[in-house]
Amino acid sequence: MTPAAPTPAEAAATPAPAVPEPPTSYACTEVGNFLLADGRRFEAQVAALDLGERQSRRNVAGQDISSYMVYIPPQGSKEGADRKAGELKQLGVTNYFIINEGSALRWGISLGVFKSEGGAQNQLASLNRQGVHSARIAPRYSASKQMAYQFRDLDAATRARLEKIKVQFPDQELRSCK
Repeated sequence: MTPAAPTPAEAAATPAPAVPEPPTSYACTEVGNFLLADGRRFEAQVAALDLGERQSRRNVAGQDISSYMVYIPPQGSKEGADRKAGELKQLGVTNYFIINEGSALRWGISLGVFKSEGGAQNQLASLNRQGVHSARIAPRYSASKQMAYQFRDLDAATRARLEKIKVQFPDQELRSCK
């Protein structure tokens, strides 16, 4: 005797066998942008994941603040800059430089370059006490070499381990590759 076929209502009520979902895979994950020393520390920790050819490093151009300049904005012409320099002399300011190269600050006046923003703030306060009120502070940038790391075809467990390593580098971003 063969079992009776289920009625349509019984067939609808019977759950279909579960089809296992494929594991989540991440095609390309990038972490960066590291300065050299932090990049090497990150790379040493990631080595434990043993990703071989699925890991690569790429250079990223960046900019870092290298110093701070106290300056008076451009005066429009050499004559304007000379006039402003004369005003500075009358106020007792003798340490200045008229910027004459083809930069955005051409015909401005540099009143000093400082390694720290605090040093620049001190100079600005001193100039204000001398009567110089048009001076400003601007960061000066230098090109830096940064690194980003790319990881391909990660499973969820490996990506979780990568995220755990990345937590030790709070200034870095974990993102999909571009």
